Amino acid sequence: MPNGFSDRFQLLDGYYRDHLLKSVNENDLPDYLGGPVEGLRTIESMNSPPEIVFNDDIVDIDALNTVSVHARHRKVIPIEVTHPNAKLRWYFRTDGEVWFGIFRPPAGSNDTPDNHKKELDSMQMVFPWLRVGAKFVPEQGQVECTEPGVYYFIFCNRQSWITKRHVYITIDAQSKRCRIDRLLSV
Repeated sequence: MPNGFSDRFQLLDGYYRDHLLKSVNENDLPDYLGGPVEGLRTIESMNSPPEIVFNDDIVDIDALNTVSVHARHRKVIPIEVTHPNAKLRWYFRTDGEVWFGIFRPPAGSNDTPDNHKKELDSMQMVFPWLRVGAKFVPEQGQVECTEPGVYYFIFCNRQSWITKRHVYITIDAQSKRCRIDRLLSV
């Protein structure tokens, strides 16, 4: 921590009122702290809407696929979508920061998982290219695939010179679990 950071905090016992009055005027204290101001309450935190949260019946934590992304490399996971307007959902954890994005070849190109393009500049971005650190809070989301074809989940570790990263992931397409059995290293 930076120097002086811990000086900003004080741990007080039940006799905190005298210390509090050194910083705050007594007329500004809420009634639950012994002041005259009534009706002042804190805002409670809200839960995420249920359509955003992955339930245990969708994500089996023990069945996550492990993907290793070596330093200065990226890992490409091709997912073939056969129906228009299909939804791709994902859930992953990492052991450090990686770049993540979902791409697809331009419309009309004849691209297959075996013939994937290595240059992201020539692909259409389906989900923004972001640097994520899902070590403590998993990354999850979904996109609607307007056209059938191959969609590429790309994890990049080019910012690291020495350390490889591990990604623990599951991908769900139209309520049918995708098994990641083909990984293309670039």
